[in-house]
Amino acid sequence: MAFKIHPRGERPDWATPAPDALPVGTDERAYAAIRRLLGGENADFLAGKPLVDFGRWTQTLRLLLAAHDEGGTEALTSVYTSLVRSDEGLALLMTSDPASRRKSWKMRELLTADFPPPEFVVPGLLPTGLSILAGRPKLGKSWLALQLAVAVDSGGELLGVRVPQGKVLYLA
Repeated sequence: MAFKIHPRGERPDWATPAPDALPVGTDERAYAAIRRLLGGENADFLAGKPLVDFGRWTQTLRLLLAAHDEGGTEALTSVYTSLVRSDEGLALLMTSDPASRRKSWKMRELLTADFPPPEFVVPGLLPTGLSILAGRPKLGKSWLALQLAVAVDSGGELLGVRVPQGKVLYLA
């Protein structure tokens, strides 16, 4: 199978401008484009999108599009498989979740998003993540933190609530 790489300055017909709703960053754009190609979609969705907009993934997309032009989805899948095996960065890109890299939301997206329920260290009381235990001096904050650590380590109770067992690192 032969691949034709277009020289700099020349744009193939699939790279002529037309607005498209691709994600903002180059990694997100490349992820979306590769997923769409692998899903069997025609390369027309890239019409008008200069390949240089894909940053470090430009050459990869050129190879995939050339394979698609030469032999369709089967050739594309074959080239993609060999590229993923040889390029750890591409494998990481394609196995990562692009939604986790999201940096901003539009109000409509935020209101309609389906978020998983929060995870709790102490059900209904202390969620996983960063928490601040604050109060005046000598009220028992350190003792409460120590009791929390022991309850999580042993899978016991804290303030009458059963705590699932977990790993603890207590620094005081």
